[in-house]
Amino acid sequence: MFHRYWISNFTQLTNLEKKLLLKIVLSGIGVLFLTWISALMQLEFKTFSQEFFYWAGLILTTPILAFSARSILRKIVPLNAFRFSIDISIFFSLFCCYLYSLFSTLFYAGNNFAFFDSILLILFILYISRYLEAYSQQRLKKKFLYPNAIFSQKVTILKPDNQRVDCAFKDIAVSDRLIIPPLEYFPVDGNVCDQAGNITLQKVKAGMRNLDKTLIIKSIHDFKNSNFEKILSALQSTQKDKPFFNNTPLALTHQMFALIFTAVIFCWWLPFDTEFAFSCAIFATLVTCPCTLAIVTPLLIAYLLEICAKQGIFIKNPLAFLKLKEVNQVLFEKTGTLTEGKLRVQKVEYCNQVLASEILPLVALVEQQIHHPVASAILQYASQQNTILPEFQIQHLQFFPGSGIRAEINGKTLLIGNAKWLIKNGIFIPLTVTEYEGNQIPCDHITVHCAFDNIEVIRFQLKDQIRIHAANVIQSLKKHNIEVNLLSGDRPDIVNEVAKQLGPISASGSIKPQAKEACIASLQDKDYITAMVGDGFNDVLALQQADVGIAMDLHDPLSVLSCDVIFKDPQLRLVANCFEISRFARKILKQNTFLALFLNWGLLPIAALGELTPMIALVTLCLSTLLIMGNTTRLQHFSLSL
Repeated sequence: MFHRYWISNFTQLTNLEKKLLLKIVLSGIGVLFLTWISALMQLEFKTFSQEFFYWAGLILTTPILAFSARSILRKIVPLNAFRFSIDISIFFSLFCCYLYSLFSTLFYAGNNFAFFDSILLILFILYISRYLEAYSQQRLKKKFLYPNAIFSQKVTILKPDNQRVDCAFKDIAVSDRLIIPPLEYFPVDGNVCDQAGNITLQKVKAGMRNLDKTLIIKSIHDFKNSNFEKILSALQSTQKDKPFFNNTPLALTHQMFALIFTAVIFCWWLPFDTEFAFSCAIFATLVTCPCTLAIVTPLLIAYLLEICAKQGIFIKNPLAFLKLKEVNQVLFEKTGTLTEGKLRVQKVEYCNQVLASEILPLVALVEQQIHHPVASAILQYASQQNTILPEFQIQHLQFFPGSGIRAEINGKTLLIGNAKWLIKNGIFIPLTVTEYEGNQIPCDHITVHCAFDNIEVIRFQLKDQIRIHAANVIQSLKKHNIEVNLLSGDRPDIVNEVAKQLGPISASGSIKPQAKEACIASLQDKDYITAMVGDGFNDVLALQQADVGIAMDLHDPLSVLSCDVIFKDPQLRLVANCFEISRFARKILKQNTFLALFLNWGLLPIAALGELTPMIALVTLCLSTLLIMGNTTRLQHFSLSL
């Protein structure tokens, strides 16, 4: 059973991962073999001599180092892209140690050393870091890059003879009838058509997503002139090449100083004893080799991806996630982020002695024909009341954007809309009701009036609910001196009301997608580190522009394309959890870096005096790696406040 499981998982690995695993195994076996021989020699076993140890090490190390050098040289050889990096330092350390060990083996003398076991251990640690890096990158590609690559920019056109033809967005022309399945984007502005092909006067905007049923729309203009095309073009032109792994300034500074100190040590001893000077310089090069530094970030990120995935947090860009600790400005979209993004009926009032069983089925029957959040909310309420829809025919259905709906049922007119529109159509609504709505009902509520046969019959009060934990998340961010801003395309009065309920935060309404992007860019120009939390098409440019983009919806391909962190489920508490995990991960990263540097520089004085032995260097490398691995596992036991 275990054998089959291991084979099935091994076959899923990429060629790069398989090669790295093979190198890990070979270098690990080599280290164990040479360490075993060295230990027996220390115990004065006569079976093995020091010269045998040297030749065994040379035979084992040469092919493995050759493979490693080839992969490292591929990264540092192009002179047009040459820059100092950890790879150069590691290659320099390995090359110097190997040449010195080769000289000691070929011209054997009892007072010389060979560092083949240390070289293999450095390669072992290096291969582990490379494997963790490759493993993490491949998993991220499978989760996110592949879905983004298959984001289809095609649509089905319904021809006059009712034939269906697939075409690209760019080929959409005016008056084309487009079939839009649920959860797909509307590529252009259009009018919704009924099953007979007649226009219902209900309009949809480019970039919106179809909610729950397949719709046929008649395009008002072509794709080149649509807002959707403008957003897609802007998104593609502002794609940022955010790094996955990089050489930290601290690691590079460490290597520069290590090279300087090694040169000083060599020059200091050179006038007295040339052979001793070379020996001390090689020991200094060995103990300052950044192999332990090279494993710090990949190891932490591998743990981070696994732990966050269990929380429902998928990290697309690990380095951006770690940057959350530095964020001092968080910008939220309102609809679908701080709120649920779905209107819900809060209160229903029946007027003029009309029974619910008489009028609610008629209202639901009409709303079933409409693609609108208000219609969806009323239908959901009707379903909760176990309403059975009548088999009446709806005639002359008309949709008036921003006002309401007019329909005829059995020769009688049904009006559904706001109070102002109904009054304009001759429906009597008491003045006390309109005054109450204007003064008492919060502006984040929506009141929908219905009139049947010229008499008001029912009133719905709807609201988009604020998400659970919204106030706690904002309070948690402010506790860490992070400023919170609310950006939304909704009316300013609605946005300000939500901001007021969540405790004093800055709020701006009627903000277009390009304006959100410009707002974030303006903050970045003032040296703020920004994070954007959004969930839809109107947020993609802002998510892309922000230093850290957080998407609430895993199933929105454009959000996934433009962000750094994605939530499996739209739970707002995960925002606070991201910041907490990032802070703790950065703390561990600093500790691991300190451990690696401390053990490196702690042995440097001993190496400078020529008192270091290969066994001490080997034990120190093992100890530092084990300490770093052990400290990183603390991420598994980190507890979250929300």
